[in-house]
Amino acid sequence: MLANLKEKPLDYFITAGLDICRHLSPWLKNFTMRPLKVALFENFSKEINTQPLVQLIKTLGMELYFIKDVPINLQNYELAFIPGVAFDKNGNRLGRGKGFFDKTLSLMDKNLAKPVLVGLATDMQIIDKVPTQSHDYKMDFICSPKLGLISTKAELL
Repeated sequence: MLANLKEKPLDYFITAGLDICRHLSPWLKNFTMRPLKVALFENFSKEINTQPLVQLIKTLGMELYFIKDVPINLQNYELAFIPGVAFDKNGNRLGRGKGFFDKTLSLMDKNLAKPVLVGLATDMQIIDKVPTQSHDYKMDFICSPKLGLISTKAELL
């Protein structure tokens, strides 16, 4: 998957970011909690471009926090946008193999409320089955340019 992503031009990820933002816009406008605390990663060059989403979040008056080099406790936020190499429609996520987001997600106390987790992906990053381990957290939603925002849990529909 990483090799396939590396072959794509940067415009592919810029366009994907714009398309995803269009799907997320009406959904984000429905959040009644204000100010909503949102955690968002800063994208690498061959990941979904998150700049349109940054602008949308700011326009909606939500508090935006960037997930950077140090794992943070996502339970301080109501919503978190998470990158991945691949996702499946059950919400499973495959990372880059360095464990950063696994460490970040593992900081959450399973007995406390967690934020809504949204995986951002290009359409080619959504595959039939992602291998999982017992410590993995599932995404609540996945958003891609063509599929839009899809719930991975029937009770969230």
